[in-house]
Amino acid sequence: GKKTMLAAGVVLAIAVLGPLLASGRLDRTPPTVAVEGAPSMAVSGEARFTLRVADATPGLGGWTARVADRPAALTLVGEDVTIDVNALPDGHTTLVIEAWDRAWPPNATRVDVPLQVDNAPPTLHLARRSLVTAQGRAHPLFVQSNEPLAAIEGTFREDILSFYPLDDKGLVWRALVGVPLDAGTGARTLALDATDAAGNRRELDVPIAISNGQFTRGGIIKLNDDQVSA
Repeated sequence: GKKTMLAAGVVLAIAVLGPLLASGRLDRTPPTVAVEGAPSMAVSGEARFTLRVADATPGLGGWTARVADRPAALTLVGEDVTIDVNALPDGHTTLVIEAWDRAWPPNATRVDVPLQVDNAPPTLHLARRSLVTAQGRAHPLFVQSNEPLAAIEGTFREDILSFYPLDDKGLVWRALVGVPLDAGTGARTLALDATDAAGNRRELDVPIAISNGQFTRGGIIKLNDDQVSA
């Protein structure tokens, strides 16, 4: 009786496990998930990278991607992935990719991809002393941003200004503008155009007050015709 039951059990086991072994569904190797080219800097609008998900045996069952605890808005063309981050809040977040195979029970792999989302343009402030100048001055302009800038340029009285960073983080920038002796007094517009590391752009017009120049020495120099020609 026992031998008969044992033989029946072996037959049943072969009947059940045989197809599973033949199909590879008893495999214990999880799928491979490879992410390449994930952005290491802040991203705005869209993030792009390469994704490879595979399982040799018994084959890939499927995969999902979520971010901020909801399905990620992915566009997949071959292995090239584009994720829309416009609806995500600014700051650090994680893209979670999970894949599973067709084994019994399924094997799973999870990969976390950190993302720094920045959809907001930078905020710019001018130092108080930069807002007032006078005729005949070499006037410094100090601009401070709430985040590192990739570039900033400006225009004042139709002159294009070159800004230079004053710190390692790119938060404080300075430019020098020459105010001619005959510059008209009153408010003149300083036009700023700044771009942060994620590509967000901020344009800002700031009034700069020009007052009459006060000079301790001065007067009229008379030149003859030869001096004028020289």
